[in-house]
Amino acid sequence: MTTAIQQTAGPAVGAAPTTPAAAAPIRVLTQHDFDRFARLSRDDNPIHCDPAFARGTHFGATVAHGMLLFSLLCAQMQRGRAGPVLPLAQTLMFPQPTYVGDGVVAELVPGEGAAGRIALRTAIRCVQRGGRALGAPPSATLSAPLSAPLSAPLSAPVSAALPARESAPLSATFSATFSASLPAHEAPVTASGEAELLLDPDAAALAGPLVAGADAAIAGDAALYHLRPGQQADAVRAFEAADIDEYVALSEDANPLYTDAALARRRGFDGPVVPLPLLAGMFSDLLGTRLPGRGTGWMKQSLRLRSAARLGEPLRATVRIVRLRADKELVNLATDITGEGGRLVLQGEALVLVRNLERKLAGSAADPACPGEGRQAAASS
Repeated sequence: MTTAIQQTAGPAVGAAPTTPAAAAPIRVLTQHDFDRFARLSRDDNPIHCDPAFARGTHFGATVAHGMLLFSLLCAQMQRGRAGPVLPLAQTLMFPQPTYVGDGVVAELVPGEGAAGRIALRTAIRCVQRGGRALGAPPSATLSAPLSAPLSAPLSAPVSAALPARESAPLSATFSATFSASLPAHEAPVTASGEAELLLDPDAAALAGPLVAGADAAIAGDAALYHLRPGQQADAVRAFEAADIDEYVALSEDANPLYTDAALARRRGFDGPVVPLPLLAGMFSDLLGTRLPGRGTGWMKQSLRLRSAARLGEPLRATVRIVRLRADKELVNLATDITGEGGRLVLQGEALVLVRNLERKLAGSAADPACPGEGRQAAASS
C-alpha cells in the first residue's frame, strides 16, 4: 500500500472534527481476479478469460472487466467510513485496457454536493505495469473546497434531480474520507467517469423521475455483421448471500448495506442491498456473451439506480440495440434491469466495440449485408 494524494477541504461551520483519510491501496490485478469476476457476473467473454483468444485481438492479452474496475471505485467510496454510502449513478469510459499484472488505484475527486448527495470525478489509474512502477509514489497534496464545481458537470442522465430531502451540511469529515490516488506524473487512466453518491442513504431517497433513455430512433446503419437495430437479449437472475460475500472478498467493498440486514432495514430497505457493480455485471454478461456476443469490448456505460434489489429477488436484465455505426464497429444499446412487478431497478446505456466478435466472420459470410450498407437508416426501438 502506498500513500495517496488526499482530497481535503477546510472544516465547514459546525462540521464534525476531521478524521484521517483512507488512502487508496495499489491493487495488482491477476488472471485469477478476472476469472473470479467472470464466475460472479457469468460474463466469460474470452477477452477476459481466454489468453489464447485475447492474443489474437487488438488487446493482445486478457483485459479486466469494466465492472470489476467499477467495484474498485465503489470500494474506495466506502473505504474509511463507519456508516454506509450508496452509489446512485455512474458514467464510465474505458480509454485504455487494464491487463493482468497492472497495479491500479482508485481516484475520487469530490465536486459539488447538496441535499445529502455529492458529485465525484472517478478514475482508475495504472501506476504499475507488469510489476514495473510507472511513476514515483505520490507525495503532494491536492487541496480544493468540497463545494468546488467539477470541471465537467455531471450530464443530465447522471445528475437528473432526485427529490430533495433535508440533510446536514456536507462536512470536512466526509471530504477527508476520500483520497485521490494520483501519482505525481499523471498515471495512465484505464477507466474514468463521474458519479453521484448518496450520503446517509435510505430507501426513500431512490425515488425520482425517470431519466430519458435510449428509446428514441437514432440515425445509424441498418446492419453490422449479424446485428440489427431493435435486437435484444435478456437474462433473469436472483442474487444470493454467497454472491455478496464473493463480491466483497474480491472488490474489498465493505459497505455495510450489502452485509448488515438489520442496518439495511433500519434505513427502509427490505434487507441487504445488491451492489451496483453486481447489478451492472448482468449487462456485462449479456453484452459479452449474448448481444453483441463473445469478443465484445465495453467502451462506455451509464448507470442510474432507481430502486434497491433485494437478495433472492428475480431480476430481469435487458440490452437492446438502438444504433449501429459500421464504419467504427460500434454499437449503442439501451440497458435496464427490472424487479418483481416490473419495478425499474437500474437504467442505463452502453457503447461497445465489436471489432473482435467471435461471430463476426461467420455472421458476415452468412449475411450478404456488409458493414457499409444501410447508412443513415433510423434505428428502431
